[in-house]
Amino acid sequence: RLPPKGHHLQRSPGRRHAARPPVDRRPRHRRHPELSSSYTFLLYRPFDYPGATVHDSNPFVACAFMPVSEKIYRAVWLVVPSVGFMTTGVIPAVTEGRGYERVLSVVHNVAAPTSMLFCMLMETIQLSRCENAFAHLFDTEPANDLYGPLTTVQRMRVVALCMAWCFG
Repeated sequence: RLPPKGHHLQRSPGRRHAARPPVDRRPRHRRHPELSSSYTFLLYRPFDYPGATVHDSNPFVACAFMPVSEKIYRAVWLVVPSVGFMTTGVIPAVTEGRGYERVLSVVHNVAAPTSMLFCMLMETIQLSRCENAFAHLFDTEPANDLYGPLTTVQRMRVVALCMAWCFG
């Protein structure tokens, strides 16, 4: 015997049904699945440009109002290490290979350290150029005219970065 038509649509008495998830009604071309986290745009402070106050270059001190050159810099900082680490993860490291396997192993062994070196370089530029963290590491004076003195997290980032540069 078959169940009646539409039986799966009927509510059974006393049984609670979970609410349906909201439906995204935006057109398909307006939905933006994030392939990357955009952390370089959202977490880090905008640059201080020499000879200009923060309000001249970025009046609201917001990521949306960064100059195009800084947006390109942060996009490169976001994409290049990610691609390098993905390449490292996808390509196998073969200890004793010949020909094609040897080339894959070389690409694997070059992509990871190069990506990490690029991350360290960009973090160094961010801490020195934008946050003035190296100059104000051991004092409580404001690092720039907008943000005030360095936070504990910024000091820890400087120490971690210096250790990474020293010990590889």
